[in-house]
This record gives sequence, C-alpha cells and structure tokens, in this order.
Amino acid sequence: MGVLTNLTIILLLGIIISNLASALRVPDVLLLLILGLALGSFGASYSVPLTDFPPLFLNAMSILALAMIIFDATTRMRLKEFDTFSFQALKLVLVFLVLSILLFSPFMHYLANIPLSLCVLFATIMVGTDPMIMFTSKVKFKAAELLRIEGLINTPFTVIIPLLLIDLMSNETSLFASLASHFGDLLGQFVTGIGSGIFIGIILLKILKRPFSGLYSPMAVFVAVLTAFALAENLKGSGVLAVTSLGLFFGNTAVRQKVLLLEFESVLAKSLYILVFVLLGSLLLIPWSLQFFMISIVLFLAHLFVRFLALTFIVKKMEYSFSEKIFLTLMNPKGISVAIVSFVLLLSSLSVLKSLLDFVLIFMLYSIIFASLASWTAPWLVEDLRKKRGTLND
Repeated sequence: MGVLTNLTIILLLGIIISNLASALRVPDVLLLLILGLALGSFGASYSVPLTDFPPLFLNAMSILALAMIIFDATTRMRLKEFDTFSFQALKLVLVFLVLSILLFSPFMHYLANIPLSLCVLFATIMVGTDPMIMFTSKVKFKAAELLRIEGLINTPFTVIIPLLLIDLMSNETSLFASLASHFGDLLGQFVTGIGSGIFIGIILLKILKRPFSGLYSPMAVFVAVLTAFALAENLKGSGVLAVTSLGLFFGNTAVRQKVLLLEFESVLAKSLYILVFVLLGSLLLIPWSLQFFMISIVLFLAHLFVRFLALTFIVKKMEYSFSEKIFLTLMNPKGISVAIVSFVLLLSSLSVLKSLLDFVLIFMLYSIIFASLASWTAPWLVEDLRKKRGTLND
C-alpha cells in the first residue's frame, strides 16, 4: 500500500503543478523537476520515503514510459508533410549530433575529467529537444516551425543512439572497439526492430478494420505498442526502433476514429510523463558545490555554442537573422527523451554511467530556463522581425 499511496501523491501533486505551470506560462517540466527535488530533499531530511519505489517498479515504469511516449510522439509525424524545410530540420539534428560528438565530447573530457566514451554518450543524449515543452506562446513564425519539426525528428535519435551506446559499454572492451566488433549486431538490431514494428502494425490495422469499440480498440493499440517492444527485444532487436516504426506506420495510415484511438495513449503518456520527471528530480541529488556549478555552466555554454555552429551551417541559406539564430540556439530544452535515458542510466548496473547523472539533471534545468526566457521574448522578436521585413499586418 505504501507504493500505491506514494504514487497517488506524486500524480496528484504533478497534476496540480502542471496546471500551475500552464497558468504561469512556464514549461511544466521545470516545475515537475523542482517538485521532485523538493520531495527528495524532504524525504531525506525527515526520513519520509515519498519517492521510495522498488527498482523493479522503476524499471517497468521506465520501459512503459519509453514505449508509450515514443509512440505518442512518432504518431504525430506525417511523412507526406516532409518537404525541403523538414529535411533542413533533419540535417540540423544530424549536424548537431556530429559536432557534439567531435567538439563537445573532447571539451567535456578535458574540463570535467570524465572518460571520453562517457562524454560521447552524454553528447548524444544532449542533442535532444522536446516538442512537448518547446513553446509557451502561440506565436508562429519560420524559426518556431523549424524547432517544432526538429523536436519531432530528434526524439527517436536521442533515445535510440544513447541506448545502443549503453549496450556497447556493457561489454568489457572499450566503446570504440565494441562499436567496430559489433557493427553486424547493431545492423541486426535495426532491421529486427523496424521489422517487428511494421509486422505488429499490419496486424493492428487488420484488427482495427472491425467495428470501432470505445473500450477494446484503444486497448488494442496499447497492447500493440507493448507487443512490438517486447517482440523486438526478445528477437535481440531494438524495442525503441520497433515502437518508432510502429508509430510512424500507424500515424501515416488511414484508420477510422484515429483521434479517439490515440486519446487513451495520450492520457497514459501524460501520466507517465509526470511520474518520470518528478521521480527523476527526487532520485538525483545535485552536488551543491561552487566547483560543480562553475564546470556545469561552462559546459552548458559550450553546448550552446556547438548548437549555434550547427545552426550556422544549416540555416545560412534560409535567410535567418542573427537574433533568430540566437533564438534557435536558446530554444534547446531537454525533455522526456533525456529523462527516459536518465532512468536507464540510473537503473544500470554499470556504476560508471551514474557519474553522468548530475550533469544530465543540471543541463535539463539550465536548458529549460534558457528556453523559457527565449519563448517569453518570442512575441517581441517576431513583431520586430515582421516590422523590419515589412510583413506586419495592420
């Protein structure tokens, strides 16, 4: 009963905090993480284990959250809407990823004295931006559209690549040696994962051709997501890729009552979303030392600089102003994909991976604060740009 009570308290507080964030026009992730930090500190000070859950429960929840949130994100991607602009967003994700590995990883290795392989892992995690917390304003302009598409595209990347690297690091050899010797296995994971997702997707579509049921049809979608993940993992493939391919397949196929089918998955994904961020904030304790904050701030600024370089390479032909590039650089919040990978690191048997968690959490907080400031200034930025370009409506 203790686990159920704690779970109820966290969900109740999370819902209240999410509504408060909406009223204050700030990302709910920021307040959920702060709530988690407060609960963790309160429990440690007064020996009240509000966030004390069995490792098996945390592991199961992280897998369920991983599957449902990736499925929820990929079903929103419409392949027919991909145009030149969308491919620019894809190029931004890839260039940012490559530059982060080549430039940011060695800098982090030098400054923080962390093994280079862990710095590479950290760099791949930090490439992600979260479309669910991108904008607190309703302003629509070209830079905002690029960010929206980037957030949708990079979610699978920022989960799949770090998890593959973690699997490689579980071997006794070095990361780079493992990558070379297990290239065939990696390719097999990709093929098996994608094939499992499409296979389950075909079966799901056949089931959904029957008359719609408000109870069993959404349940069929939920079971299909879990089945795709489990099937791929049991066949030594990537469960993440399986769910990704299932989401893309389902989202881009004509299905009756699709909005109603996905309503239950969205509610479940939001519940898991709240749990993940509150628990992450409560389970990770930031070292409150001046040295840690100085190093983390320098690293975060370096991370933003690498993103600015990536943007400079990608958008130089798209007529973005310098202020828009700054806006695109700062709008780099770390969200659910980073949180899910953090849970994997937290529950990993490799203690060396846990040395990254302090930096993961502080980067999430920094990125959300900077993105919030950029989002709040977006209406004035857009108005100024429209005036300069003569496109402001009377």
